[in-house]
Amino acid sequence: MCRQPSLSDLESLDAEFHKSLLWITDADGSEISTLDLTFSVDEEVLGQMTERELKPNGRNIAVTEKNKKEYIERMVKWRVGRGVVEQTASLVRGFREVIATTLL
Repeated sequence: MCRQPSLSDLESLDAEFHKSLLWITDADGSEISTLDLTFSVDEEVLGQMTERELKPNGRNIAVTEKNKKEYIERMVKWRVGRGVVEQTASLVRGFREVIATTLL
C-alpha cells in the first residue's frame, strides 16, 4: 500500500516551501486571510504559466482556518508529485543519452 506524502517528506525536497507550509500550519485565521490563498497553484508547464486547481473549483475556494489542513495536504501532494515528475524526466533524458533508443 502506498502512503500519502506528508509535510515532513517535503522538507528534503524543498526546504523553503516546507517552511512556508509550516507557517500556515501555525497561523491563525486572520493571518491566513491576508494571504488570499485559494486551492490552486500556478506552475510552469512547457514554458507557460498555468493555474492548477488542487480540487474541483479550487481557484474559487479560499483557504481558511477550517480548511488549512486540507490545503496543506493537497499542496504537499502536488509538490511531491511535481518533484517526482521532474526527477523522472531528468532520469529518462540521461538514460536516453547513454543507451540508444533502438536498444530499448
